[in-house]
Amino acid sequence: MMTPVAAVLFTLWVVGEAAFAPHGRLQLPPRPEGAMTGTQFYNLINGIPESQREQHIVNEFARGNVPDFMRTLKPITVTGSGRTLTYYATPDYVAIGSDADFFRMPMSAPLAQQVADIAKCSLPTAKMVNDIYTNAQLKLAPYPFNPDNYNITSVQVFWLSNQAIENQRSGQPVGLLIGGIKKDVIISPQTRSTPRVAIYGWHQLNGTPIQPISLLHEASYEDYSHGIRLVEGVVLLDGAPYPIAEILGHATLHTLLSNEGVIANPRYPIPNPYPIQIWPDLLVNGSFEGDYVGGVAPGWTAWKTTASPTVTYGRASVNRYDGSYSQYFARTDTTPFEAGIRQTVTVVPGKRYEINIWLKRQSTLAGTFMRFGYDLSGGTDGTAASVVYQDLTGTTDNVWVPYTATVTATGTSLTVFARCGHTGTTGGSNSYFYIDAASVRETAN
Repeated sequence: MMTPVAAVLFTLWVVGEAAFAPHGRLQLPPRPEGAMTGTQFYNLINGIPESQREQHIVNEFARGNVPDFMRTLKPITVTGSGRTLTYYATPDYVAIGSDADFFRMPMSAPLAQQVADIAKCSLPTAKMVNDIYTNAQLKLAPYPFNPDNYNITSVQVFWLSNQAIENQRSGQPVGLLIGGIKKDVIISPQTRSTPRVAIYGWHQLNGTPIQPISLLHEASYEDYSHGIRLVEGVVLLDGAPYPIAEILGHATLHTLLSNEGVIANPRYPIPNPYPIQIWPDLLVNGSFEGDYVGGVAPGWTAWKTTASPTVTYGRASVNRYDGSYSQYFARTDTTPFEAGIRQTVTVVPGKRYEINIWLKRQSTLAGTFMRFGYDLSGGTDGTAASVVYQDLTGTTDNVWVPYTATVTATGTSLTVFARCGHTGTTGGSNSYFYIDAASVRETAN
């Protein structure tokens, strides 16, 4: 005889079988063309406040900036009491970027839950972590960092850990079900009575996890060893689809997925969910693609100071940050110059906007400078006092440097400016500057 819970589930299945069946894939948009790689994302979030970092993670995940290999979920089949259940897990831990360049992202428990919700997924239980490890096609040894020598909650160590794992994985293809590289943020009945994060796993090659189930840390805690494995929110029980939450909350069926007992509410609270900010880019051709006119990318305007000599503008295919091309401008001799590009966009007074762009210089001439800025009045004079510039020159040549700024519009237009050049004639033979991956997007007030 069918139990009341089973009867309700059966009704749901019959009414919406096609929509209710598991997909076996992450339910996210396709990865956008020109989306940030893992390295680029690391450069963006390194050194910024945690709240900004987490907002960027939500934005990139929601817009589909995850490796393609992570989208195809791996089936894990378990049995017990004469029943067979299959659930679908990500082959690796949640990462931002491309197949060739991705960054596995530790997250706080509330952020991990929000990311799971976006993808219509669940976080795993401790039993599921064990089962996933047992089924892993690639088992790697844990790679710990000593907290006495490293700041294990820093983005720098997040990145070092990611690189260490990739060095271990070298020669193995992406997309294999991988185990042993992270502790999992898990769901547990123990979290019902305390606002803490439950972590478990980090299996050694002998199959023994380093980390027993622990609720030592506050829910907001995250360090390099934490990973976010997602499990699709619909499972197959004896071939029929059911919500994973119903199985976890069932008096007897929960044993297929949980060795801690019934999990009646298998999720973390999200006290302050991040808004999903995927506003359109206001810039025309922020990737600097297309057919250039006079050496200048469509949508952009070249400018120079009145005292500057003529500058060469063009389309670069080798020195690019994303897409197929970047914008460059240059002098192929030692003559000092000061020039750049600009674009004006329409904005709404009182709204906040985030400006992002990447610049690179190839110049060792004396007095080399590289700046980017904005004019809230929408003016077109790059030398005006109303333009707020940030110096990006630095001490290293031939490296892409990010610029980011958040501004509140005071009028109906905003202009962004690149301003680069050099003042001396010694120390080099020419001077090139490259610009790519620009965007101006509305952001949360």
